[in-house]
Amino acid sequence: MSLTIGQKGFFTVCKGNRSFTAYTEVPVQAAANRPLEEERLRTQLMKTGETPFEFETLELQIDPGSFLPMKELNRLRRYALDGLEEAIADSFCRDLLSQSTLHESGQNLPDSTDMVLADSHGAASPLKSSGSVSHSQIPGLSILVETEEQWNAITGFILSGQDHGKIQRLYPDFRLCTTSSFDRDLKALQNRQIEICPAFPYIFREKAVALFKNCIQSCLFSLSTGF
Repeated sequence: MSLTIGQKGFFTVCKGNRSFTAYTEVPVQAAANRPLEEERLRTQLMKTGETPFEFETLELQIDPGSFLPMKELNRLRRYALDGLEEAIADSFCRDLLSQSTLHESGQNLPDSTDMVLADSHGAASPLKSSGSVSHSQIPGLSILVETEEQWNAITGFILSGQDHGKIQRLYPDFRLCTTSSFDRDLKALQNRQIEICPAFPYIFREKAVALFKNCIQSCLFSLSTGF
């Protein structure tokens, strides 16, 4: 930590090759009465609470006579540790269709492939990528559909031919099998050789048994492609 009178203080925390620096919201003040004591400051900063971190070492660079409210010090520590945790988590994320992943499989990114994901509100969000792979080289997709809005978005995308035949299987939530949207689109999807496999929960609560029985009858009547 570094505290210089007249400037914003900062606190850098590190774990392995990941680090994060947090800054105070206000400049460090010159103490009017009681300056920060190093021992008290160290004790306050070492309180990591329920975070997954513990300090191995703590270096302090403090101007003599510095002052910051304890509330600001607590905010600074919390912000620094939250930022470090997020930085570590981000290091385990990888980009969709990243170049490194495709390189390992011997492929390059598609030249002008349009991909669509149905979000939680059913809106279709186009994603474009660039490279030199044809549509025929893109692997088939299986999609879990949880809401009627998502069903409408993804079936509209398929039936308009925008998926270039690359969506092979849909897993609709079993409750969708009783909706008018499901009945409306089912035959057209099956004519396109799309497998429809209703997704059932592993565990049923007692009050859900009646709903399950109604839905399973609809599925047995309408489907022959699987569960």
